[in-house]
Amino acid sequence: MPLIQRAELAKWLAGGGMEQGLQVFLFFGERYLCREAADLLEQTLLGARRDQEKGNTSGEKKQRGGVVHPIDGDQEDISRTLGQIMNFSLLPGRQIYRVTDSRLFNSKAVADKIWDKAVTAHEGGQAGLACKHLQSLMDLAQLAADESLTDLGPSQWKELLDFAKPVGDLSWVDSLIAGSRGLRDRGKGAGGVANLAERYLASLEKGLPAQNFLLLSADTLDKRKALFLFI
Repeated sequence: MPLIQRAELAKWLAGGGMEQGLQVFLFFGERYLCREAADLLEQTLLGARRDQEKGNTSGEKKQRGGVVHPIDGDQEDISRTLGQIMNFSLLPGRQIYRVTDSRLFNSKAVADKIWDKAVTAHEGGQAGLACKHLQSLMDLAQLAADESLTDLGPSQWKELLDFAKPVGDLSWVDSLIAGSRGLRDRGKGAGGVANLAERYLASLEKGLPAQNFLLLSADTLDKRKALFLFI
């Protein structure tokens, strides 16, 4: 798909941009602006206002034009999402799979930026956001949930994350990770997220079922990755 600036998105949609038959979209940059742009595209795809249906506790947003499946990329089972977008749905209308904070575009090349975001979030009192970034680093290092980032020696840290291990008191890292032990081990095994990104690429090259749409967002990503270049 073409690269569209956020300020140009509304005009592109109004001018019939969706007539190109695009089904995969990637929003990258500042998180709030990505969410705002994705909201606009979502409403365009559905072509209707949300129905506030009582009794809907599934987390899915049921609408006249289809269903939005919101997925938190931090806790996402990437393989499961891939299976969903590649299969035909029995639900009526368009099926929009909206993944926020996707990990598919992370790599060691941006690990230092992810660390900086974790530090900034921690210093700003945003423990949840800091923990998300730390979990992304654990994915990149292919550490299990019961392993520790801070236990990595300087040479291991450099090898696994491609930047020098920070100095100083890192006890806050262990504290945040310990508070998220319930998260499954998402990055270890089968080549981790990198292997899943390759599977995504192979599947998307085949094409999605006509009613399925994939909206991905990421505020940190490696633009050299094959999946990014394909999109």
